Amino acid sequence: MSFNYSFSDQSNTATRASAPWSAVQSRYDLSPSPPPLPTSGIDLDDYMDYDDKKQDIPINMNNGFNDEEDDNDEREMGEGSDMKRLMKAWVAERCAPGILKWEDDLVDGLMWRVEQQKEMVSTLLSEDSTSEEEHFKLMLVQTEMERAKFLLRSYLRTRLSKIEKYAQMITITPTVQPLLSPLELKHARKFYALVASHFKLSVLDSLPDRMGDLEEVQSDGLSMVAKPNPTTAVFIYCRRDIGPQRLPSFGSDKPVSL
Repeated sequence: MSFNYSFSDQSNTATRASAPWSAVQSRYDLSPSPPPLPTSGIDLDDYMDYDDKKQDIPINMNNGFNDEEDDNDEREMGEGSDMKRLMKAWVAERCAPGILKWEDDLVDGLMWRVEQQKEMVSTLLSEDSTSEEEHFKLMLVQTEMERAKFLLRSYLRTRLSKIEKYAQMITITPTVQPLLSPLELKHARKFYALVASHFKLSVLDSLPDRMGDLEEVQSDGLSMVAKPNPTTAVFIYCRRDIGPQRLPSFGSDKPVSL
């Protein structure tokens, strides 16, 4: 697992604690090396100015999305920054009827970086030499941290809701299980075992044996196993012209312009 940090020695706590760049650089996915660290004092101006100029971040009111910015990021950095990737994964997970693939490296990387930022901010806030203006700038970094934590929590809660809703299907369907993390799969199995035990003790033991199967499929195809509806309507937003596309689910081979 790799992160877009300009330093890799996690054990060098003294270096990170004394460098204001470390407190703000992980806010952005910067692969270029930063300007030299100051030999004395703390000056966040140079580093935050360098950060903003390097990223050239536009201010927009479109719920944080900027098509031109996203297109440029994807051309320059492949999948874009981790925050953009998390936002896209979060939106996709909330809109998709079924559970999507677990973003292991992305979530672990962001959680690690949030913890690193938290330590850096705490260190800089505790130093007497930190000015009032620098305190304000650190508050902006903390705000960005809260935004990342909100997205992480919402992403995990959305997946947890789906896992508990389709726990039985996940438990008996090997092809779905690779989409979950080991902890998610463990939770799904335990949750289904508890639900099945509750149904058995509460109702099924009092019914005839032929009516006590939780995996029964009736003659009309109706199954006792709750599954995502693959025909659920979803919204597709194309950020660029991709030309005519064939959508077989529309019942027609006529190309659709997207």
